[in-house]
Amino acid sequence: MAQAFPSILAVLATCTALLGCCRPPPCLSGACPQVGFATPDEMFRLVRRELERSEAATPLVGAHILEKLPWLFPDVSNLHDEPRCRLDLVDAASAATFDETPVVFSRWLIGCIRAVGDLQSTRDVMDAKTVYLRRLAELDEARLSAYQFSPGESGPSPPKSYVRYAALSMLVSDGIPLHEAEALFRRLQTSADDRTAWILHDKVMSYLGTAIYRTPWHAIDDQAKGLFRSWLPDMQRRLQGPPDPLSLEIVLQRMLPLGVFSTKLGLTDEARKLLEGVIAARGEFPLTRGIPGAARDLAVTARLALFDLETPHTSTSVRTLLPSPARKVFRPDEEWLRDPAPARPPASAVAARMRDLDGELLELKFSYGRCHVLREQAIWVLPGDADRLFDRMVAPLSQGSKVAFSSEAFCRMRAATGIRAAPESKRVGLVLRWLRARPADIAEWDPTGDNTHSMIGPDTDKRQVQTRAASVMSENIEWVEHHAELRAWLSEQAQRRNPSTGHAEHGYVWEELQPAYERLLAFHASGHPGASVEVGRAIVRTWIESARARLATESDAASYSSALALRLFALGDFAVRFGLRDEAQALFDDMAKRVVPPPAEDSLGLHLSLAHDATVASLLMSFTLSQ
Repeated sequence: MAQAFPSILAVLATCTALLGCCRPPPCLSGACPQVGFATPDEMFRLVRRELERSEAATPLVGAHILEKLPWLFPDVSNLHDEPRCRLDLVDAASAATFDETPVVFSRWLIGCIRAVGDLQSTRDVMDAKTVYLRRLAELDEARLSAYQFSPGESGPSPPKSYVRYAALSMLVSDGIPLHEAEALFRRLQTSADDRTAWILHDKVMSYLGTAIYRTPWHAIDDQAKGLFRSWLPDMQRRLQGPPDPLSLEIVLQRMLPLGVFSTKLGLTDEARKLLEGVIAARGEFPLTRGIPGAARDLAVTARLALFDLETPHTSTSVRTLLPSPARKVFRPDEEWLRDPAPARPPASAVAARMRDLDGELLELKFSYGRCHVLREQAIWVLPGDADRLFDRMVAPLSQGSKVAFSSEAFCRMRAATGIRAAPESKRVGLVLRWLRARPADIAEWDPTGDNTHSMIGPDTDKRQVQTRAASVMSENIEWVEHHAELRAWLSEQAQRRNPSTGHAEHGYVWEELQPAYERLLAFHASGHPGASVEVGRAIVRTWIESARARLATESDAASYSSALALRLFALGDFAVRFGLRDEAQALFDDMAKRVVPPPAEDSLGLHLSLAHDATVASLLMSFTLSQ
């Protein structure tokens, strides 16, 4: 054995040398990577320039540049010698974070957390990324400095818990090794921290769905099931507790899964008792007192969960199609998604950043990098220059009378409409032009700047123009109240019907437009000087009549869709406000009597039910009547 030991060492030394030779080349140090493809090579050069700027800039600007780096790494995973950009970034962040004692809590640290958290959890980086974020999530606050303000930051110091929650949120946002998930669940079993419970909910749900049918069994399955079983008594306790927005969100988070998983885990009776109790009380509990809309949302969610409980299926999917909330939804992650302190970088630093970005647009050829630059310009532009930048960005979007159609055109539209300091009327006007564009109004696809290394070609369906514009509008829903021209277009779209069948024509952007329709109805019911009860009533009546037209034949009723479900829920919220209560209630009553075959197990409409959703709409209307 003693003679064999040197031989083993020699073999290990040889293996180590071979592994070193085969290790992927560095990305963020040494010579700039080149892989022989134009687009990735251009991106590697951009990464290096942005990295140098992040190190040379003021802390505020540098941290922002750093946290955007992961989105610039080109996908060359099909190459055996792919540069190790992600691992290099984790290594650099770890050194910058943990080489100092105590760990310095600053805007730069938050930039590191966000950069590492946004890295795609590929096999080569998952372990290193997880270790970095877990160390920060578990860091004793005594080992963390007070917040170190950078030039341009002001306001009160953020709590040290900001670091823990920011790291934990990033940790669970992507795949993590199984043993790390087990450790998180053990922590959750003994923690009374509501923010941690809220953050880990989706991770528990993902493992619970696997645990129901996993073969062979794994220890984490019992952990996930145990956490689910603990929810019932915890929800009962919370309902009787003091009003608290976060506690309410946790109860609502857990209520819909009760309907899907309770029967599978032998908790049907306990879950039914809780859900029926909430419905009978119409959501009125100590928890919901003083929180506008909370009782309504609680009762309606319980009704939806009870339907799933009484309609068991093998799927573990939880419904996502819900009525619009009446409460102001509380999202604790807003605390750590925004910057830790209000900041206004020096004008000189912003001007330097804009000069760099202008130079990049002259240098870069491919839309991959150019889109990054356009987004950055929209963020950094000084208010006094915003109008000029908007005009400069949108100028290439018109090709004569046609809308430009290319990868860069999409980026320019998105970036320009995101310039908050630009005139809102111009931003809305651009979106409206794209929403109104018909195929004949759109130029042919321009491949200039497309990725030369992509394994998937670009989507050249012209409907993308309207889809992308609708997406921007859904993110700026307040525009509905501000702009009469936008309201007029929405009113026209909301009343579209097929002249031969009478059915509503939802179009392919209905999902993005539905919140805007509801915002439009709320505006017309508000008594605002520009509001029109007649317009609101016309929209609601159209929806009632088109729903009745769908009921005319069995085949149409059987094709009940998500779009119609959301329209029903909206009728429940708005019919009374426009004097159409009786017509809506008659529709709901007729629908509640219809027997429609349940959707298939693998159907997207698994949780849909014409009769049940009509009952939910009627429940929604009862809350409107009681106001």
